[in-house]
Amino acid sequence: RRVSVHPRWDKTHPGIAQVGFSADFYGFGGRLPPDLKDVSMYPNLFAELIRRQYSDDDIAKVLGGNLLRVFRHVEDEAAALQARSIPSEAIIDYAFNDTCRTPLAGF
Repeated sequence: RRVSVHPRWDKTHPGIAQVGFSADFYGFGGRLPPDLKDVSMYPNLFAELIRRQYSDDDIAKVLGGNLLRVFRHVEDEAAALQARSIPSEAIIDYAFNDTCRTPLAGF
């Protein structure tokens, strides 16, 4: 229940569209609630969100909808940038010291 309070706070401050759950449990040193020790226990968290009357839309957002929305935006922006210009060979050579290229000799 304590963990389910965080989305409520986030829902009113930055907004539910900026909230998401992560499976990164590293660094908690065993201080996690007993009903949320790993991702296999996520259903406990979702049940609590439902009990607290989060809408289906809000739950879908925090379960991955927000992440997918952001990734779609990033991909759209990347495509728009690529349509406007081509990569600079000088920058690629400088940044990677020509180490990212596979020699094509013999092909």
